[in-house]
Amino acid sequence: MAGVEGTIVTTAQRAISADLGGLRQMSWIFTGYLLAQAASTPLWGKASDIFGRRRLFQLSIVVFMIGSVVAGLAVNMPMLILGRTIQGIGAGGLFSLSMAILGDILSPRERGSYIGYMGGAYATATVIGPLVGGLFVDYISWRWIFFFMLPFGALALAITNLVPELPRPESRPYIDVAGAGLLVIWVTALVFITRFGGTDYAWLSPQIAALAAIALVAFVLFVRVELRAPEALVPPRLFHDRLFVMGYAAQVLMGVVLVGVSIMAPLWLQFVKGIGATNSGLQTIPLTLGMMATSVGAGRYISKTGRYRRIPMMGMATTTLGLVLLSTMDVGTSRPLASAYMFVFGLGIGGSMQTVLVAIQNRVTPRDMGIATSVNGFSRSLGQTVGSALFSAVLLARLDALLLTNVPGARFDADSLQSDPAALASMEPAVRDGIIESFAGALGDVFLVGVPFALLALLAVWRLPEHPLREERAVDVTARGRADSAMEAVA
Repeated sequence: MAGVEGTIVTTAQRAISADLGGLRQMSWIFTGYLLAQAASTPLWGKASDIFGRRRLFQLSIVVFMIGSVVAGLAVNMPMLILGRTIQGIGAGGLFSLSMAILGDILSPRERGSYIGYMGGAYATATVIGPLVGGLFVDYISWRWIFFFMLPFGALALAITNLVPELPRPESRPYIDVAGAGLLVIWVTALVFITRFGGTDYAWLSPQIAALAAIALVAFVLFVRVELRAPEALVPPRLFHDRLFVMGYAAQVLMGVVLVGVSIMAPLWLQFVKGIGATNSGLQTIPLTLGMMATSVGAGRYISKTGRYRRIPMMGMATTTLGLVLLSTMDVGTSRPLASAYMFVFGLGIGGSMQTVLVAIQNRVTPRDMGIATSVNGFSRSLGQTVGSALFSAVLLARLDALLLTNVPGARFDADSLQSDPAALASMEPAVRDGIIESFAGALGDVFLVGVPFALLALLAVWRLPEHPLREERAVDVTARGRADSAMEAVA
């Protein structure tokens, strides 16, 4: 559910924008979803460490379905953004709690294969998302990309009622309300900086400076609160180990590059090659096939060998190569060649994220399984949130500049142009060619912006220490600890 909904909107941007508003609001459909997912993920994880995972997992499904209904019934862009934000809150629980449950019931050595399968399922969802979204847009209505989720949500709720109750943790009733509030504030301010900076406001404007001050102050206060809280939302002890620091940093950076390619690749196909929404979804399948191949393959390798460090190193080197290749695409690049570049990128990113998660879960104690897993998801979501806003800002800024150069004196509105493909086809050839050239150049620059982030991610995973993978399940460790405590109490 969460995987499909994260990408299904990409091929529906034109139709939604034409129906509800301009493209400059369109980025909030992604930003609102990813921001809510990022901010809520640690809250779901910490709450599951306190209250148990099963009921919270079911609650996250319900919240996601409510958001789908609101988005599907939207009559204007603010209502659609609200629905996407509610979906994002639910998605924060779906991602983090599913991975935390795997962390509970499987040993780290076993977990490699299963997380590889989960990664394959997520990669499959990213294929289904653009494809189904394109079909709905072309033949039914963009609203069904949200209603499409409801039967799957009902099925998921039914399935979760059939499985046995997971072990409940010992009660730790303290809830870090101050930490949660400050986290939401600094994450939101950071996203607003990347969303408005360079487009609505200059980077050195008072508005951006004020947002930067809010983000900095809230982050400093957040760290201070977490250091003093008796049961911190994000325990500082997680960051005493280099593996956690490097692992979380890598997830942020990988999230940035993944969302950039996921959003911009379909746009390149639609605007530069002039293909429809459905076909653009089909053309991105090679990217996902690459992700599936390395995700499943990396999981099996980890379970067989008990080693993990070299996988993300090789993966991020390949990801960097893929971004460089994508940045070279222009109006003369063929569709098969573009698909090959996407496949290279998918090969690189596919096994990297899941492998880092295995390393983190292997190092954490059972009492922190939920929050450690959710901070991993938060890091990735934070990267995706910032990346979505950043790449959208770069695209619009470069597009405005290139249109002035390639189509001087032409009168048209960039927002309406991108929401109405028929308008481009009806223009004079010289104007149309200049606009297509501008899109190609702007999107190439967007892919190139992702290269430094991929290189930094490569540096982070290179610094990951490698620890032997445990072969004992977290639930068994917890049960043994409780039995020992009971024996001591009797004695």
